Parts: sequence; structure tokens; C-alpha cells
Amino acid sequence: MTFDSVETLRDRSYAVFGNRYVAEVVTAISEETAVAGSQVTVRMIASRARLNDSLVQLVTKRLVNAELLHRLPQDRPRAPAYHEVQRSGGRWQALVDLCQRLADPVDQGVDSEV
Repeated sequence: MTFDSVETLRDRSYAVFGNRYVAEVVTAISEETAVAGSQVTVRMIASRARLNDSLVQLVTKRLVNAELLHRLPQDRPRAPAYHEVQRSGGRWQALVDLCQRLADPVDQGVDSEV
């Protein structure tokens, strides 16, 4: 993605979700779980999205509160916190689809004002 397209995606993410990084984080989780299985850590997501852990952590907390991610129990206090995608009901896939569509360029023939 170019700088302009990343900024456009972040602007759209803010307009829809109230957070500039939700679309990038959701897309990164989707990509990471497709490769690594259903469990991911904040560090894995941040690395794939090329964002700071603190930005990713804020979004993952929101996704846990929305019951789209489930934080798994840690086996030791300083162990990485793993999260698992909650795929039942189709809500996760709908969110992934929306976030991917937010990255699409706007069709020039379509009136963007509603």
C-alpha cells in the first residue's frame, strides 16, 4: 500500500469504527490466522500490520469486548496472551469483508456523497 492509500484506509476506519487502526488490525488478524492457525498474540498482529503493539492492543481489547476475539488463559504470568477468533455466527467474516472493502479505491463513476 502507498502512503496515501494507508491514510485513506485509516480515515475510513476512523469514520466507521472511531479508531484509525481497526481495519488494519482486523485484516492482519485475518491474514495471520490463515497462516498460523486460529490463535494470535498482539505481537504477531502488530508485526503483520507493521503497527506498534500499543495500538494493536487497544483494538484487540475492543474486539474482545465485542466478542469477536476471545482472550485465552495464560499458563504463566509473563507468558504472551493469545487470542482466538470467534468465527461462529458470521460476524467475524462480515467484519473482515468490510475492513477489506474499506481498502478498495472509490469508483470514479459512483457518487460518493449520500
